[in-house]
Amino acid sequence: MELSQDGRRIRLNGSKQLALLALLALNADRLLSADHIVDALWADDEPGDPINALQHQISRLRAAVGRERVSFHGSGYSLQIPADAVDITRFEHLATEGRTGLRLGDSRAAATTLRSALSLWRGPPLDGLPSYRWVLAESARLENLRLDVIEDRLEAELTLGLHAELLPELEALVGNHPFRERLWGHLMLALYRSGRQADALESYQAAARALANGHGLDPGPGLQQLQAAILGHDPSLSAGYARTATVTLAATPSRPTSNLPAPLTSFIGRQDQLTEVGGAVRECRLVTLTGPPGVGKTRLAVELGRTV
Repeated sequence: MELSQDGRRIRLNGSKQLALLALLALNADRLLSADHIVDALWADDEPGDPINALQHQISRLRAAVGRERVSFHGSGYSLQIPADAVDITRFEHLATEGRTGLRLGDSRAAATTLRSALSLWRGPPLDGLPSYRWVLAESARLENLRLDVIEDRLEAELTLGLHAELLPELEALVGNHPFRERLWGHLMLALYRSGRQADALESYQAAARALANGHGLDPGPGLQQLQAAILGHDPSLSAGYARTATVTLAATPSRPTSNLPAPLTSFIGRQDQLTEVGGAVRECRLVTLTGPPGVGKTRLAVELGRTV
């Protein structure tokens, strides 16, 4: 946990000061009640005069960061700083942007953005703070979010055909996080695409053992389907398949080439919607379109059916 201004580190004295700054920074531009802050900083070891103790810590923090940055309104305090002044906020924004690119099929841009998000990490989140309940909970949330972003980045890079380069990182990740099934899936796919089919299937068995020994669970549907696809040499597992595959439907007098209804209206000006829903269909087994009657849900679904 560090505070800097114009590239110069500002030192704060004491763990309470660091914890107070972290609490306010995690809730930048939100008002936190004095009672909430007292409970966060002292918990079961509340001082005799908690409000006076809090005001003392607030005064010390204002001296370090500037009085105008720690404002008081009614019954609480807030930190007045730009949202992007907190690296966690920048990370979350980049993670959202990268996921959007991945969902829309722009794997190259998604990989670049997600790598930028991960480059903000320097070590364990909130390192150096006391082991308060909220610190532990927030640290766990952020660590899980970091792993989610790593998995998204790996998915984007696998789509780009980087399976061989990713193998050492994937092997290390499943060793450190053996219950993350998505990581096992990425490893299985990278091994299969590298011509190591037997190793890919052994990775499935390793995942099954880890889940059984750790939680008494079987692999989820995603891993089971991937194992079946590897056993069946499913062509969709090949790198670049989605970008190059072509499906040809042979017409016969007795069987139509499609069961989709003929379009009754033109489809103009909705390409963004079509792209977004198409990205969701590639990720999910079921996509539901919702909206008021007449907005064009069925027309969009039919047009998407034609594209796939």
